[in-house]
Amino acid sequence: TTRIDYERYLANSKCKYKLYFNLLHSKIHEHSVNKCNMYNIKRKASLLALTVALKG
Repeated sequence: TTRIDYERYLANSKCKYKLYFNLLHSKIHEHSVNKCNMYNIKRKASLLALTVALKG
């Protein structure tokens, strides 16, 4: 887990976040995505993980 922690530490930079969100916003506008069609991916992933665990 220390390797994963180190990679997370390296990825956690203001510049990288800014680049990511700039790209995200440009793609949202490029593809005309409406707010009503945006979803919380983290919530969906959590629900999917729970479903898989319950089916286990």
